[in-house]
Amino acid sequence: MDIQYRKATPSDAVALAELRWEFRFGSRTGPVAVSPAEFQRIYAEYISQSLESGEWVVWVAELSGEIIAHVYMHIFRKLPNPYAIEKYLGYISNVYTRPLYRSTGIGAALMGHVKDWALQQGQMDVLFLWRSEESEAFYQRQGFLPNPHIMEFEVPPD
Repeated sequence: MDIQYRKATPSDAVALAELRWEFRFGSRTGPVAVSPAEFQRIYAEYISQSLESGEWVVWVAELSGEIIAHVYMHIFRKLPNPYAIEKYLGYISNVYTRPLYRSTGIGAALMGHVKDWALQQGQMDVLFLWRSEESEAFYQRQGFLPNPHIMEFEVPPD
């Protein structure tokens, strides 16, 4: 397999929208808010704008012109402090490899590109993510560690 690893561009928005539906719809049950076509239209517009503005950075694995895996990162600038004026946090989300290509090393290679990019930035403090039970072993193999310091508050639904 000749896999190409690269950053996504706004021209990838339709393919990313299809994969987002596949990823989220396949991992949950229950009623959805909109049809697949409507969701994909809304998401393609959202992610195109987000990629253009730099709000999200997305890495993809591509095989024969088809995106088969992706990793999203939202970058947050930390508040300046006397010891580090400019530092950043990277929130990783929407990590997905199509089922046919799982357990082939593609996801690990893609995550390697993400970590290399973060290292090259020179100002990235931490990459963090929320993991599922199924994904924990994968992330640990990529060098992510459980963090006992984080606390969270889940805002209850209305």
